[in-house]
Amino acid sequence: MATPSITMIPSGYKPEKVYSVLPTNGDGDLFFDRNTPATRVNKDGLIEQVGTDVPTLDYSDGSCPSLLSERYSLNLALYSEDFSQWWQKTNSTVTTNQTTSPSGDLTADKLQRTSTTYNYLGKGISKATQQLNMTISIFVKQGEGDFFTIRGQGDYPNRIDAIYQFSTNELNTSVGGNNFTVINSSVKEHINGWVRLSISFNTDNFGSFTTFFSPRNTSGFIDHNDSSSSSFVYIWGAQLEEQPYATSYIPTTSETASRSGDSFSKTGLSSYISSTAGVLYAEIASLSTGDNTTRVFSLNDGGSTNVVYIGFSSSGGRIYAGINYQIVAYFTPTDPTDFHKVAIKYEDNNTKFFVNGNQIGSTETTQTVPSGLSQIKSTSGLNSDRFYGKVKDLRVYNTLLTDLELKELTTI
Repeated sequence: MATPSITMIPSGYKPEKVYSVLPTNGDGDLFFDRNTPATRVNKDGLIEQVGTDVPTLDYSDGSCPSLLSERYSLNLALYSEDFSQWWQKTNSTVTTNQTTSPSGDLTADKLQRTSTTYNYLGKGISKATQQLNMTISIFVKQGEGDFFTIRGQGDYPNRIDAIYQFSTNELNTSVGGNNFTVINSSVKEHINGWVRLSISFNTDNFGSFTTFFSPRNTSGFIDHNDSSSSSFVYIWGAQLEEQPYATSYIPTTSETASRSGDSFSKTGLSSYISSTAGVLYAEIASLSTGDNTTRVFSLNDGGSTNVVYIGFSSSGGRIYAGINYQIVAYFTPTDPTDFHKVAIKYEDNNTKFFVNGNQIGSTETTQTVPSGLSQIKSTSGLNSDRFYGKVKDLRVYNTLLTDLELKELTTI
């Protein structure tokens, strides 16, 4: 198999730069941009903050990092690590800094019920008087009791409820009243018994919204009686976002906090990218099953005319590829958040798309290869449809590979 002209496997980095493996002279190093700090899961499994423009090499999927590229988001939940500041504590107490948090610091709080009657910790915000996509997420660790309950409340009785069971690692959601609809939910395991729970939903058009949490000994909503008056959990890192899925953790204190969107690019690559025949390959994963936006990265000429691209479509998280805005084929993954190996092979009148060891489609009609290709960008050639996802491997071949080689290259 031919050697790639450009290979980026995330490992080395510094502010504004992700080092390429090939070429070895640094010509292929990617420029990385983000105007705020962010957080990542480091190689020790801990959540840590990285500075402005520092690439987020994330280890949440194992021992090999991926380059994490996320959209802008804002955490509306104030005092995300100090729940003693939350205003509503009904039949419950908060004791601060009781155990080691997912960041490795002694900053996780203990939330304990004090009665068998309804029990909750709550905090409200003002919101636009319209229906919004929103996500509640929180890190939780079992104390005493097998259940933990979340509620998102609009104009009563409009709400979403979620019940998590520690022993089964299951999170079940339901809605009450009218207008609220479930988008998705997730459970992500972290080290030392911590899990991050998230529920995503569409709200009603009420002008305020309240988030509630409740530890329980038995299954039930926050306003149901329980068999125990002493159940407790450890909690850390609350987040409320106007997003259809949970993004990486954004810490807050007395004010909301935001994370800017990520981007990566590299210009001046005309000697490394063929405008006659070549291959663009990547190993990528979506950030959510609920992100129905178009997200692509591309080889392009710096304008909007010539482009080779791979990414996720706006319809159900399908993976697709194309040249000059002519789509070659779509692939519908079972789970778009799993990593998939994808490649597009392009030459005149013979463009093919491979995913996970299989040819998905081809375009063999009259078609001219894009000319003047000289850039890698985390957008389409139109500087739109920015790629948000995870990248474990990104390669450019400035010569063709055989179909057999492409099957081998993309086999999981």
